[in-house]
Amino acid sequence: EVKQRLRTGTVVTTDDRNWELRYSASALRFNLSRAVAIDMESATIAAQGYRFRVPYGTLLCVSDKPLHGEIKLPGQANRFYEGAISEHLQIG
Repeated sequence: EVKQRLRTGTVVTTDDRNWELRYSASALRFNLSRAVAIDMESATIAAQGYRFRVPYGTLLCVSDKPLHGEIKLPGQANRFYEGAISEHLQIG
């Protein structure tokens, strides 16, 4: 069942906290990258792994879809993460 919900691919990482508010400015670049997701944390992990010559990898847990108009309500993310953490440990 878990494998049916997994998706692998390239992830675009950005340091712009408000990228989704100006999505049209970056949409072409994101589309050309053929990325399956956009995040803000992977670049930090990659940079530090490279800097200290430590092998690294990232496994993202996505709890919202800002471009789909879904609003994350208080407590909703906590419930999501409680279920997803154990799955991540089994996968990774």
